[in-house]
Amino acid sequence: MIRNIGTYLKEGHNFHGLELTEVSGKTKWLLTSVRRHKDEIRIPENLVLDSPDALTEKIPGYSSVFLIINTGHVLTRVQKAEEGDETAMVNKAFPNLKMEDFYYEVVRSGTHIFIAICRKAYVDNVLSELTSQKINLSGFSLGALQMHLLSGFAEDGEMAISNAVISFRDHSLENIRKEENLPEKTYVINDLDIPGIHLPGFSGVLGQITGSNAATSNFEAKNASFRNAFYHKRFFRLFVRGGLAFLLVLLLVNFMVFNYYFGKTEDLKQASEVNRLNKQNFMELKEEVARKENIINDIRATSGSRSSFYTDRIVAKLPPSILLGEILYQPLQKQIKEGQEILLEEDRIMVSGESADSRLFSEWVEALETCKWTESVSILEYGSASSGSAFSILLTLKTEQ
Repeated sequence: MIRNIGTYLKEGHNFHGLELTEVSGKTKWLLTSVRRHKDEIRIPENLVLDSPDALTEKIPGYSSVFLIINTGHVLTRVQKAEEGDETAMVNKAFPNLKMEDFYYEVVRSGTHIFIAICRKAYVDNVLSELTSQKINLSGFSLGALQMHLLSGFAEDGEMAISNAVISFRDHSLENIRKEENLPEKTYVINDLDIPGIHLPGFSGVLGQITGSNAATSNFEAKNASFRNAFYHKRFFRLFVRGGLAFLLVLLLVNFMVFNYYFGKTEDLKQASEVNRLNKQNFMELKEEVARKENIINDIRATSGSRSSFYTDRIVAKLPPSILLGEILYQPLQKQIKEGQEILLEEDRIMVSGESADSRLFSEWVEALETCKWTESVSILEYGSASSGSAFSILLTLKTEQ
């Protein structure tokens, strides 16, 4: 976790590969955005721009940007790898080259060596243009040499980028062949779908993330300067933000402490009044609880333990044409009012519902009258309803039951 925090503070999570190339004779800027999350990388956006003017809107401030210069101003040679100094190999590939006027980059891959050169004036002009757009570069590379970083992930065969065909064999970069008007194609690299024209930008970002770029060049010091400048800008930005956040938190804590003690003082001033009110409220609540306990005790005292017995007997004699709506054991004499005693009609059962057959209803009432536990059965209501006749009867129970 500490390593992840250190990496985030130094580089962040967002990386961008920016390729300056030529497609059908027109200059294009190919932007490849990569986001690193833990040990995974994702590609949220790929863009093709005609000029660098819109880059600042697409690239968040202080994000890492690695530049690939891959135009006709860059010359690339491929030859068999040999032991020796890179400078000697550059001179062999490009005889009579005035080294002080050119940037060169050399990559060894398998049995081949790849050499790219470009005039310093052209490269410096591109770098200056991006700097004026406030693009924070972390380094740059020439041609398609960064594609060698995909050799461990790409299958044997060819890949078409913006202006060249890249060949891989036995997990090594085998050839870079310039071609025009190549068809657009998407390739799968380690489960990531990447358009071919964005492969150089992605490979440049991959080298920044993994730190596994094996290329040598005469502009390594310049790239190191770009990286250090980027780290310093990012650190300064985070430091300023962190400092401001710390000051705000400090002021907030001071404000909260002040409010806390101010509140404590006010509480002490009002303590006697609060205690008096609390005592008064407590006595009122105590009286209220006692009153409600009496009401509950009255209800429990009037609840007959034989209510289930009577309900079972009533339902047992119920014909199928009668639909019960309500059975009230010892119904209320009047509505319950706060502060008044609850009065019940003792030894009474109120039964209501609907009957579809008046004859069966009469027989049912007569059957209830013959029960040993009933004193009498009174029909309080019997009238028309939606599905029959609505009724309400009152059963008077024998006290000995």
